[in-house]
Amino acid sequence: MKRSLLLIFAIPVLLAAGCNNGTGPPAQSPQIMPLAIGNEWIGQVTEYNTQGNPDSTRLDTLRILKSEVVNGETWYYMNVFWIYGADTNHGWFTNRSDGLYTCDSEHFAQSYRYAKYPATPGEWVVILQNDSGPPGYWSIYGRTVDTTNLSVTVPAGIFQCDVYSIVSASQDWDVLTSVATPGEYYSPNVGLVQFGYFNPDGTHNKFATPDRTWQLVHAILH
Repeated sequence: MKRSLLLIFAIPVLLAAGCNNGTGPPAQSPQIMPLAIGNEWIGQVTEYNTQGNPDSTRLDTLRILKSEVVNGETWYYMNVFWIYGADTNHGWFTNRSDGLYTCDSEHFAQSYRYAKYPATPGEWVVILQNDSGPPGYWSIYGRTVDTTNLSVTVPAGIFQCDVYSIVSASQDWDVLTSVATPGEYYSPNVGLVQFGYFNPDGTHNKFATPDRTWQLVHAILH
């Protein structure tokens, strides 16, 4: 049965096909991201200029195009939003009992948890870690749960969301470098309803300019 909801999906990662899903457990309901062939998300993309002010808006549709069963687990292929460059990219995703998984385009045989669910604030998962360099050096890359059950207002309405972001940091002797990344706002059984740099009150955070955000407008879920 087809159901119509107001929502958006946007993922700031360039991914590739050829995933090996491993032996993760089957997904349980509810899911942080609904996956089915034909699901479509229509989002409002806002472009911000170098002063951090809105410059233009447009609509963009994301959809799940196909699926493939790998080792008894169904993976779904869809086009995704890429905040830092061209809009048309694709990725493979699957739901498991502990969240949404995807495949790293640099390691086709590996999958990792993209959005932990159920989640607790402060939880995170290491994706890549390097401490084999010279003494005093290390780097780490992963994903963290910033907060949960946050009320988020987008063009489609109000949603309760878990907020995720990328952890990227390195240290060379006594110099610690970290990278601030945009937030990804997921609502269970709806998906990612907002993506970008936002302040706690929902206004655009002018941390990065020029910039773009993507917010929920409308979606059709099967």
